[in-house]
Amino acid sequence: MWLYRFLIGGYFKLIALASYFRYDAKKWVFGRINWRNLYLKLNPQNQITIWIHCSSLGEFEQGRPLIEMIRNNHPDEFIWLSFFSPSGYEIRKSYDKVNVVSYFPSDLQKDVTNFLSIVNPKLVIFVKYDFWFETIYQLNRKTVPFIFISMHLTKNSFLVKSWMSPLINELKKGKHFFLQTSESTAILESLNIHNFSISGDTRLDRVLQIADNPDVPQKIKDFCFGNKILICGSVWESDLDIILQTWNNLNQTDWKFVIAPHLPNENMLSHIESLFNKNTIRYSDLNKNIDSHILIIDNIGMLSSLYSVGTLCYVGGGFGKNIHNILEPAAHLKPVCFGHKHHKFPEAAEFIRAEFGFEIHDSKTLLNIIQKAESKEWLSLKSMEISKFLDKHSGATRKVYQKLIDLKLLN
Repeated sequence: MWLYRFLIGGYFKLIALASYFRYDAKKWVFGRINWRNLYLKLNPQNQITIWIHCSSLGEFEQGRPLIEMIRNNHPDEFIWLSFFSPSGYEIRKSYDKVNVVSYFPSDLQKDVTNFLSIVNPKLVIFVKYDFWFETIYQLNRKTVPFIFISMHLTKNSFLVKSWMSPLINELKKGKHFFLQTSESTAILESLNIHNFSISGDTRLDRVLQIADNPDVPQKIKDFCFGNKILICGSVWESDLDIILQTWNNLNQTDWKFVIAPHLPNENMLSHIESLFNKNTIRYSDLNKNIDSHILIIDNIGMLSSLYSVGTLCYVGGGFGKNIHNILEPAAHLKPVCFGHKHHKFPEAAEFIRAEFGFEIHDSKTLLNIIQKAESKEWLSLKSMEISKFLDKHSGATRKVYQKLIDLKLLN
């Protein structure tokens, strides 16, 4: 552990240094000031807890269905939810299905010792793959069981590196590993970890819950009525050129676009307006008499429901770092397009194989899919294919929960 402790110490020092230059790092540092005294007040009687850790908001959405299933079936449990990133914590710090929402302070030896003494967990649930090996080491010494849910590993995972061997010896003491797909099984087996099962992605259960009761404002329904609609969700600047070129080459009398930027700040909103020569209307200014064919969503929170009014959906991020949530449009039975950077999300490859997900390289390929979506027969076929996929892959949360009962980790 000595080498890991040295390296992780350097990592957190770099975050502290970056706080002088980066806003997100600054929030990370300031959010942890005096954390020990603050956290002692969150569990003053040192109650035994179930600690659930998520790196950021996306992992929270994967963990949320299980959190809520535990809360509904075990209302007296003290649930402590932690985040690593400010983006996840800031958005969900008032989440009311748990007793405490906090930052995970750090994986430094002293911080972990203090944090575990305050949280006092009887079970720890890590979502996806936030591997903190000092924490895992101390959990093992305290014989506190831990599990990973919605885990997804690729052949390029750092876990398979030879220098990771001492840390893997700690990881393999985990009680159970719930995997999204079969791709991860070979990797765990190569690490001599065999206590796993393929449960699927718990996030799918969450998006299906939302899709059952989409909350779409009436003025958006009025805007969309009688038109074919392309929903462009979680759009970054790197997506906009393709969307603009597609719009310019489209029969614009048949289609309307709804563009929801990932970060709807004033700079981004004004940039979209200038690209489309002001042929746009913001949601906050919308009324049913507006003739514009391009609606810009200038808020956060309604995108997951908006997909329900789309004819076809485009999810952004695939020409930058990584695609965003493509399960959300699929939950509404909508075919979905996305850029080529999707390797961290196994559902993208599955969507492509099932022929209702489409990798986009340029405006020409997006326009080609849009033209196919003008056919009611094509849309009906895609809807049936998506429905079959959802029937096959839903229910991961129930599988995980039942296994926890079987392992007597919950009672």
